[in-house]
Amino acid sequence: MYSCQIWVKSIDIKNINLWIKLLPLKFILSPLPVKVKRFTLLRSPLGNKKSKEQYQLVEHGIYLLIFDSKASNLLYFLEIIRKTVNVKLKIKFLKT
Repeated sequence: MYSCQIWVKSIDIKNINLWIKLLPLKFILSPLPVKVKRFTLLRSPLGNKKSKEQYQLVEHGIYLLIFDSKASNLLYFLEIIRKTVNVKLKIKFLKT
């Protein structure tokens, strides 16, 4: 039995949900904590220092553990998901 650990992160939760629906193999899913990055910028660099704009970047994540009896199926699947857009991946391949 072969398994693969995948950590997926994206700023758009819709990308992750769509990505999960496309998985053809058996998997175990667990959510990761949401990371929020907040930062403040001055509206005018020369004038009013009290006038500021605040932004935040929210990053959602999940952890997947995928199982399959053939290593070729997992490797083929990993080659496809490696090319996804707007999703950060960390992949670890295991033989159990």
